[in-house]
Amino acid sequence: MKILISTGGPADWLEILLDEENEPRRIEYHFAPWFDHASVTLEGEDFEAADAFARALTADYYTE
Repeated sequence: MKILISTGGPADWLEILLDEENEPRRIEYHFAPWFDHASVTLEGEDFEAADAFARALTADYYTE
């Protein structure tokens, strides 16, 4: 699942890899200014914050 935060230059988004039970297995943050790209796999508190953000926006993708 991909959640666009902003588009254009610069763009940033979250890429969320869900397991077979629709729970997040990995969350990556991507940042793409003009002519460049960087990404980081989130862990710990950053993972938890991104997961909470994604759940608030995309409840249909998560199970209760």
